[in-house]
Amino acid sequence: LTQERDAETKRTDGLQKALQVELLRNAMAAEAKTEAARQTAASAMSIGNAILLTQERDAETKRTDGLQKALQVELLRNAMAAEAKTEAARQTAASAMSIGNAILLTQERDA
Repeated sequence: LTQERDAETKRTDGLQKALQVELLRNAMAAEAKTEAARQTAASAMSIGNAILLTQERDAETKRTDGLQKALQVELLRNAMAAEAKTEAARQTAASAMSIGNAILLTQERDA
């Protein structure tokens, strides 16, 4: 009976040690999976940040393009207004010259 009890104890101890080894292996595997998941999440975050930065840059480019187009339109309007003012000034000068010539002709005729 003692020998059987000792053999049963050894067998139980062996099973317990095998169970501990298996639990340690499982813990190590879980740790490895957790680290792989962490690295995957970090990689996904990095990719997500790169996408967001690209989208922000694209949005800024579009905004800048819009501002540039608005500036070009404003410059064109200013140029057209300046052209209109130049034409008005030319017409005013031509009218003044015409009036001046009429006055001179009248003065000459009167003289």
